[in-house]
Amino acid sequence: MRGMILAAGFGTRLQPLSHVRPKALLPCFTFPQLELVLNRLRDHVVGEILVNLHHQADRVEEATAAGTAVLPIREERILGTGGGIANAVRLHAPAAPLLVHNVDVISDLDLEAATAAYTEDPAYAALLLHHHPGFLQVHLDGERITKFGAGGTQAYTGIMILSTEAQTDLAAGAEFSIIDFLSERIASGCRVKGLVLKPGLWLDTGRADGYLEMHRRYLHDTRYRELVNGLLPAPPRLQEGCFCGEDVEIDPGVEVKETVIWDRVRIKSGPVRGAVITDGVVIEHPVTEAMVV
Repeated sequence: MRGMILAAGFGTRLQPLSHVRPKALLPCFTFPQLELVLNRLRDHVVGEILVNLHHQADRVEEATAAGTAVLPIREERILGTGGGIANAVRLHAPAAPLLVHNVDVISDLDLEAATAAYTEDPAYAALLLHHHPGFLQVHLDGERITKFGAGGTQAYTGIMILSTEAQTDLAAGAEFSIIDFLSERIASGCRVKGLVLKPGLWLDTGRADGYLEMHRRYLHDTRYRELVNGLLPAPPRLQEGCFCGEDVEIDPGVEVKETVIWDRVRIKSGPVRGAVITDGVVIEHPVTEAMVV
């Protein structure tokens, strides 16, 4: 099975944070979220992992240049989730099923069980699903997905498996949504499966309004912290209850609490509470419940 990460988007839901860093490099528990997804896929796919890029593509390529497991694919314009996969398939002909993972999803979903289930009973495509209130858009008849839309019983996790047939069909398109594509194929009779899983942890990291909260929860919820730690390559960099990037300097006596601090930050004065401080910022006054970019 091959692997692909969808990472070309502008990160609109993350603004203003995505003005500073592309979504793929957003620090999650002090690690770039692309790194966390790559770590998850490496044990379940063969060969280089395809990563589509557009917004601040140079920065993402630079960040992955040291490794050999990533094959970046630039898009001159945003092609949508379906178009992005189609573009990758045209450049790298389908030779095996493709495990596709959104870059803004972090989870402990059992990918081994999912890929094994697909191998035992292949379908045109298979979407990994879970029950997540607020995202219930997938309708099922047994294991078969019948349609997408309000009133569904399951939620799409942002992870799917595409057969070589589906990849070949995708390659004929240009700019479109993968869900729209699958909806058309379902209507034409293709079997698209729903693999329902029960993750201990599933995070949509692509929303600015939830970014600070997922870090705050880490500080106060022991079980959540254990689940997150199981997905990180090392313990997060913590300093007095704050997540700290590289080259962070906090002046003596300055109170900083429940804050996410990116790289090259200097905090001269405070207090700083419940804030997100992005790259290169100098804080010289109190900050509370704010994003400083």
